[in-house]
Amino acid sequence: MWAADPDYRHLIRQVAGGPTVHVLYRPKANDTAYNGGWTALADAAQSVFPFADRRFGKYAWQQFTFIQGGDGSMEYPMATLVKASSLGADIHELMHSWCPMMLGSNESKYAWMDEGYADYSGHLVSGYYRETVTRKQLQGNAARLKSLDSTASVLPLEQYPSYRAYFNLVKSGSEEPLSTYADYYATNYAYNSGSYAKGCVFLEQLGYIMGSETMDKFLLEYYRTWRFKHPSPSDLVRVAEKVSGLQLDWYKEFWINTTKTIDYGIDSLWEENGKTKIRLINHGSMPMPLDVMLTFKDGTREMDYIPQYLMFGEKPAEQKDIQWFSHESWKWTHSFYTFEVNRKLTDLKVLEIDPSQRMADIDRKNNKLELNW
Repeated sequence: MWAADPDYRHLIRQVAGGPTVHVLYRPKANDTAYNGGWTALADAAQSVFPFADRRFGKYAWQQFTFIQGGDGSMEYPMATLVKASSLGADIHELMHSWCPMMLGSNESKYAWMDEGYADYSGHLVSGYYRETVTRKQLQGNAARLKSLDSTASVLPLEQYPSYRAYFNLVKSGSEEPLSTYADYYATNYAYNSGSYAKGCVFLEQLGYIMGSETMDKFLLEYYRTWRFKHPSPSDLVRVAEKVSGLQLDWYKEFWINTTKTIDYGIDSLWEENGKTKIRLINHGSMPMPLDVMLTFKDGTREMDYIPQYLMFGEKPAEQKDIQWFSHESWKWTHSFYTFEVNRKLTDLKVLEIDPSQRMADIDRKNNKLELNW
């Protein structure tokens, strides 16, 4: 890719210990907001490169360039054409420098590995940038900084559009398996929502299955193992299995090769001998492990974790500030599952399946029960 324009303005930013960032755009006279958007893009790129390196692996080259041009956005090695300065979209294009430019998956065969990765990583990088800017704005406001820290582990709000897009795709009836070749989709809608949104959800949900800390390790090991090579979906999953110690081929088969959906719910609860029994139901056609958060009237909480039998293992406790109880695996052939809690039923205030909402449950209305005793 090559571009030239006598009216281009050239911005340059040097990343400490990293590449030089270039931004080439056509300025507009007396339009401070428009021109400032390109300056903000240059500053943002300089700010996020070290974070992207830490989370996804070291950027391989000595420069990166944003060029205003084309009729949309298109990524190339060490550069991207962009139509306008838009931080979310432009950071998505930047993250294509990791995949497919360094992790060379075949987009014609596995479009979700390319676009889903860029959506997932782009959301995390954009979220980091916004949090960094927010922290600067909140300097001196200890209470609001503490509030920001308390929500740092929650899924960034910008991640939810990918889930909403996936849910809308399911409702539309147009969904096709992600194993469909890019040129073989029946509709552009199915291609876009599948490869971008459902591909992004694949990775976010993988972190739910393995645990967030394990997911961070996986991302770097995936980069280390497959940098400047050509991974397939099976290669990606095999790295995840090695890092996590879990069996994950079932997850790939259900999520990539079918259009089966996830739908768990709370069925019933009762008390026996001073202990609470909770029965859950699987309305869906795809099995998953479950995080079940219990909040009691005295303000204490516990996480009751139910591994999926097909995993042949379990993820480590993700939250250190609450009790974590691991239960027997739920066999995917069984529609119901009952577990026991060592508290009276009337002690319970709130019961919620997957409070982090990383699991793409297509009907979350039956995932939460609030009790008013």
